[in-house]
Amino acid sequence: TRPYRLPAQCPSCSSKLFREEGQVALRCLNADCPAQLRGRILHFAGRDAMNLEGLGEKWVDLLIAEDLVRSISDLYRLDAGRIAALPGWGERSAQKFLGFVERSSERPLGNQIFALGIRHVGITAARHLARHFGDFASIRAATVEELTEVEDFGPVTAASVHEELDRNRSLLDELAELGLLAT
Repeated sequence: TRPYRLPAQCPSCSSKLFREEGQVALRCLNADCPAQLRGRILHFAGRDAMNLEGLGEKWVDLLIAEDLVRSISDLYRLDAGRIAALPGWGERSAQKFLGFVERSSERPLGNQIFALGIRHVGITAARHLARHFGDFASIRAATVEELTEVEDFGPVTAASVHEELDRNRSLLDELAELGLLAT
């Protein structure tokens, strides 16, 4: 048998892959990677996250292919007419989907935090974070030390939250302007 060689580049965007020290998994860190975007949108739309019913792999692929979605924030700017014109959609399904998108801003803060896809933060940790701080502005302002005070948070999770919130500052500002992460 031949030894397996780990890939050096992302199969989707050809960016160099990153491997965190002590970890086995390789990750693509390219924010513009199509596979990363697809995964972020699918996670964001999931039942424990924003619960955007009907937004599965097929529709996400179509929205990306039609260049209607380049970021999760674009889901909140979709036009009913453009969606209805897509193959497999129609006026009724477009309106129904946009209703799910509109109602998603009412999801509990823990679910909205989980939807962001922060490494090491599952739904339970996201709920602990929301309960501990009470609002998203306080979470964003928290230091790593303050984040370690959250129930079941250790230094790795706290550092991951702090790093992700800092790295995605403009997206978070955009989502807040669209009425999310306010509760």
